This record gives sequence, structure tokens and C-alpha cells, in this order.
Amino acid sequence: KGLADHVTAVAIPEAAASLPAEAVARAAAASGIAAEPAADFHAALAATGRRVDVAAQAAGTATSPRVLICGSLYLAGWVLRQLAPPE
Repeated sequence: KGLADHVTAVAIPEAAASLPAEAVARAAAASGIAAEPAADFHAALAATGRRVDVAAQAAGTATSPRVLICGSLYLAGWVLRQLAPPE
């Protein structure tokens, strides 16, 4: 497989030009990557954590997920704001 074996798609809040998460997930699935939409960034991270936990249990290993955030600079900036500590 390539760099990603699963896509959890989110829309960029308050960005009128953002694609809906469902459309991004469909595009990923059409290219052969397992995909699902998420309601928001925090739901996407939670889903990723659950998926990694299940895979680690099945393999009998502990693993840390790699999370790739890709899309526009608007999305990258929005994610960074979500991860920043409160002022």
C-alpha cells in the first residue's frame, strides 16, 4: 500500500469552498483507499485512535498512529488552531 491505508475525511468549518466530508471519503474510496467521513476533526481523531487500537490488539502489538493532515492551507491552519493550547 501507499502512505495511507485509511482516510477519515472532514470538512473545513466556516469555509464555503470546503468539500463535504462525504464527497472526500467517496473520492478516496473510488481510488481504492478505505475511507469514512467524520463529523469534525475531533471525531476523526477519535475514530483513528479506535481503528489503531483494534489493529494493535489483533496483531498483539502496541503502535502509535501516524496522522497525515492534507488538503488546503485553510485546513492546516484550522487544525493547528484546534491543537493549540487555550490562551
